Amino acid sequence: MIRKLLAMLALALPLSLCFGALAGTVVVTGDANARSNPSLNGYKLGVVTQGSWLTYRNVYSVDDRGVMWYGITFDGEDAWISSRYSYVIYDDEEDDVNDDTPVVFVRGDSHVRDKPSLNGESLTVARAGAVLHAGGESRWDDRGVEWYYVYCNGFWGWISSRYTSAVG
Repeated sequence: MIRKLLAMLALALPLSLCFGALAGTVVVTGDANARSNPSLNGYKLGVVTQGSWLTYRNVYSVDDRGVMWYGITFDGEDAWISSRYSYVIYDDEEDDVNDDTPVVFVRGDSHVRDKPSLNGESLTVARAGAVLHAGGESRWDDRGVEWYYVYCNGFWGWISSRYTSAVG
């Protein structure tokens, strides 16, 4: 029994260090309703516009459809927002993350390339759901597709707008 308890504590401590102690920000990827509780049945407190940055209260809930909801502060009140329209960024480097930081949201797995073209060499893969810091630069390829300059997995490179959205 003691061994099981110690094993659970050993697993819980790193998780609390990684998640519990960090402040967070919820970045809104599409206009969404702030609600009084974590479900579509929650009272609509107002609309949060795409590109908004909100304080994450370090709480979440999963509704009966399997959708995660993040606890946020909205107009000074505790509220909830669907993960379908938002992402959490943990502010472990608060100086690097603020309302003016351009970011790119990855909607589907996508290669980060060494040049803004499908012909560019793949440096790494950005996974769906990732929020990448952007260099504020974009270019268009010969097909008319916009590419964003981003930082991902230790590399600066280019990612297609086909599977991403830029904010900021």
